[in-house]
Amino acid sequence: MISRDVPIGCPLHDRAVPLYGKVLAGQTWDRLRDRFGPVAPIQIEPGVAAWLVLGYDECVEVLRNPGVFTHDSRIWREISEGRMLPDSPLMPIFGYRPNVLYADGPEHERLRSTIVDSLARVPKQRLETDIRNLADQLIDRFIADGRTDALQQYARWLPILVMNRIYGMDDRHGYLLAEVSRAVFDADPDAAGQANQQLIEYFGAVVAVKRERPGADVPSWLMEHDAELNDEEMVHQLAQMMLGNCDPTAHLISNTLAALLTDRTFWAQYARSELQVEEAVNRVLWQDPPVPVLPARFARTDTQLRGVPVKAGDALLLGLAAAHGDPVLGDVTGASQSSYVNRAHLAWGAGPHRCPAERLARQIAYIGIGQLLHRIPTMRLAVPTSELNWRPVMYLRGLNELPIEFPPGEPRLPSEMPEPTAPLAVASENGKARAWFTRVTSWLRGR
Repeated sequence: MISRDVPIGCPLHDRAVPLYGKVLAGQTWDRLRDRFGPVAPIQIEPGVAAWLVLGYDECVEVLRNPGVFTHDSRIWREISEGRMLPDSPLMPIFGYRPNVLYADGPEHERLRSTIVDSLARVPKQRLETDIRNLADQLIDRFIADGRTDALQQYARWLPILVMNRIYGMDDRHGYLLAEVSRAVFDADPDAAGQANQQLIEYFGAVVAVKRERPGADVPSWLMEHDAELNDEEMVHQLAQMMLGNCDPTAHLISNTLAALLTDRTFWAQYARSELQVEEAVNRVLWQDPPVPVLPARFARTDTQLRGVPVKAGDALLLGLAAAHGDPVLGDVTGASQSSYVNRAHLAWGAGPHRCPAERLARQIAYIGIGQLLHRIPTMRLAVPTSELNWRPVMYLRGLNELPIEFPPGEPRLPSEMPEPTAPLAVASENGKARAWFTRVTSWLRGR
């Protein structure tokens, strides 16, 4: 019989500290480290416990050892013993999917190779041109207003529109895709579930189109790959690349802009050309990574991590932000110049599951930030720093908004970009959603 009862005498559950529903920062990690050492027991929702790995070396050990710590959440005790319920809002984060993220060993190597090889075929010059062009399109939308939300009106759109281009789809589809993707992250659980299904159907339509009319794009290259992906694998690969890349990259852009606008010394270094955009991004990846806690690995067997007993089926969350503040690293994340150039941070992961789209994400962030600063060099924060609101989510370090103001400017490109739509409003009911995606599929096929 399945029960949500917390096991008595369990070294994990007995001392687990609730961390859900809070804005987490460095002081939280320090308190946990002082109390428990490099591995701390936490609750991620009532009655649901996991180990939070706080130490740098310990994170690396878990990330590089898939033989002991798997990505496959189907062995998680909190699910099998009924404490994590199917309707939990965390299930989209922890629930198993048949894609590269949840695979290990030869199957992971097969799926990962399709992503790495396909992204490597995107011409560097074409990618840079597309990022810059899309950045200019977005900036042109608000530059005459003298004020905007740099997160919601810029950073959140750019990575999705870039991904859509390298998927070989035109920009009108990109704005549609952006609306659905944003809803996956921002909506309430019911609407997010609907949006997730819409996203899967969108990529199903993309796969159908590319089977009929392949081109010089990532979906077509995935199809050509020696791994011989089937349609279901194609859909999940495309969705994972999109969801795994876009929101973290958006908040990397926003967090870097926020750091520049709220730290006078940081901004002065940039203004005097003592600091390049690439170095500013690297410092933020150390100090304020967009993924502060990486979910999750699961112990295959009973084991120990720095003397802490970890049972088979226990979850381990990788505290990347906490690991960057590990005292063993010294001042690498402090005011020293090392945080600008040292790339030993864990923001891209480590081991066989290290982010395969790192180069792409870096380019989007570098050019996206650089183009905004070039077009609007005198921007400033439109609210006091104390009024910036951070999202109370453990797995994403990001603002709710980043309001900026600046002297109005002139658009650079002809006004020919499609206006964003609001497909979720159109597809608010199941029947309407199905009909809406039938229209989208037909639209994608050009019928």
